[in-house]
Amino acid sequence: MDTIDGSFRESVRKYPDLIAMRYYQDETWEHITYSELKNAVNITAAGLMDMGIGKESKVAIMSENRPEWVVCYLAIISSGAIAVPIDALLGESETEYILNHSGAQTIICSMRSYEVVNRILSGLEFLKNVIVFDRNITIRHDHKGHGDGQDIVNNGRKTNSHKSFLSYDELREKGKKIPEQGEVTYPDKDINEIVSILYTSGTTGTAKGVILTHKNIMSNVEAVPYVISVSCEDRFLLLLPLHHVFPFTVVMAIPLFIGASINFVDILSRDRTRLIMECQPTLMVGVPLLYSKIYRGIIRQVEASKLKNFLLKYGGRKIIGKALKKKLGGKLRYMVSGAAPMEPSIIEGFVNLGIDFLEGYGITETSPIVSANLPGAIKISSVGPPIKGVEVKINNPDSENIGEIIISGDNVMKGYYKNPELTAKVVKDGWFYSGDLGKIDEDGYIFITGRAKDVIVNRGGKNVYPEVVEAEINKSRFITESIVLGFKTEGIVGEDVGVLISPDYETLNEYAVKEEISLKEHFDINELTEDTKDEMIDIFHSLLETEVKNRMDKLAPYQRVTRIAIERDEFTKTSTRKIKRFLYKGRLDIVDID
Repeated sequence: MDTIDGSFRESVRKYPDLIAMRYYQDETWEHITYSELKNAVNITAAGLMDMGIGKESKVAIMSENRPEWVVCYLAIISSGAIAVPIDALLGESETEYILNHSGAQTIICSMRSYEVVNRILSGLEFLKNVIVFDRNITIRHDHKGHGDGQDIVNNGRKTNSHKSFLSYDELREKGKKIPEQGEVTYPDKDINEIVSILYTSGTTGTAKGVILTHKNIMSNVEAVPYVISVSCEDRFLLLLPLHHVFPFTVVMAIPLFIGASINFVDILSRDRTRLIMECQPTLMVGVPLLYSKIYRGIIRQVEASKLKNFLLKYGGRKIIGKALKKKLGGKLRYMVSGAAPMEPSIIEGFVNLGIDFLEGYGITETSPIVSANLPGAIKISSVGPPIKGVEVKINNPDSENIGEIIISGDNVMKGYYKNPELTAKVVKDGWFYSGDLGKIDEDGYIFITGRAKDVIVNRGGKNVYPEVVEAEINKSRFITESIVLGFKTEGIVGEDVGVLISPDYETLNEYAVKEEISLKEHFDINELTEDTKDEMIDIFHSLLETEVKNRMDKLAPYQRVTRIAIERDEFTKTSTRKIKRFLYKGRLDIVDID
């Protein structure tokens, strides 16, 4: 097993002229070969080492996805330093906490992220160096910037003389002073050394620094080819933020290991569909909300066409699936979902359309992949069997064989940074106690039932797993997503089950047009105002309640919700689209369902 940067350099040796990265800039697709990427990494790493960065130094990266993120990460770890990726969308308090807790002395950030960093500079006790990307850097060529990044750096030097400010161009110029002939000399590294400290995205409200080694990540990387067939000819589509371990491992570390290409597409871009089609990915990694929107968009188109509706009902699903693949570039082989539970009906829908849709399970603390469904052997509602080198057990199973999922393998983290007490609570005798609940069937497939801390214990002492109830409610085409919560009644022991729902305004609007239900004003579905949302909730309140009631028929009586509330806005989420459930505790001030 090699280190992450060592495996990258081996790919450079094997595939120097293959494309490592594609990205869209200035109305055209640019690409960077493996040899060009190696040169960019060498220059950047040399610049960092010239600044005194080396073994055990901590360097933060806070930027939206861009090719320079990959270059800088590889440069940081090549120098022997430890990378601290930070969510580019974090606010001041969270960013300040991570930088101070990690002890990062250097941060490499985008112009957008610098706006946050600049406001907290006085409170960053360890930070010495700030390196700022320009707005339009092209790492393939020499670049003198477009002024904005350099202006920020110059202003920083004037107003914060106790910090060292550099533009990315200046960092590269430092690196170029190293003789260009020959290789840059990097310190020796062991696979058991720390490579990253990744801070959890905060679904519980408290960020923890997860310590991962080269061995942790590479054990996942080397196991994936046993799950799916991938090669240097594959094109991996990068939609999710690289600071999160799921896209980092699957869409960065794996392609760099096998000589494949990373294709950058901004998930928030209005041209997202066109760009995906143009880059022709073979493997797409996303989160449930994205796939749900794609699938529901397909169904809306189908329902609007008599021919497509006929094909869907009478055996023509693969024809529709083929048309979908064409919209996604025509070469798509796999859709992979992770980071949060996927609605089973959506998976079933994609499978019925002839698309290999693979849901897996993973946690930051396990680098992240624990299990994954296998092509040709998909079990819907399951997250598949453990991947090679990973062992999973169910601890203290109940009468339904449901218990806490515990995990062992080279992928299990080294621990939580500066928190040995918490580490000792979750890692025992080499087993990581996940806090997730589930069961394993006779074929070794894992079924997730929820988080231990989210289980609702009802009045009769029965356990209600929110995800089970949510999966049923989310089948409604009028509901985007839901949060099932327990609520207490004064004087009664145990909890009752309630739900918060987020309406699908686009589907409700189409329903209003079809049923000739008049709204006070016409509106752009992409620019809904609070007043418009409130009007739609008022008009469709009964419809939404009925949808929830109807979904309850398929659940056991003790699982059924007895209260409902409708949230005006989409639920607050982490950058990987997991709902921050802790924000919604106690929100059921609600309406009783008869």
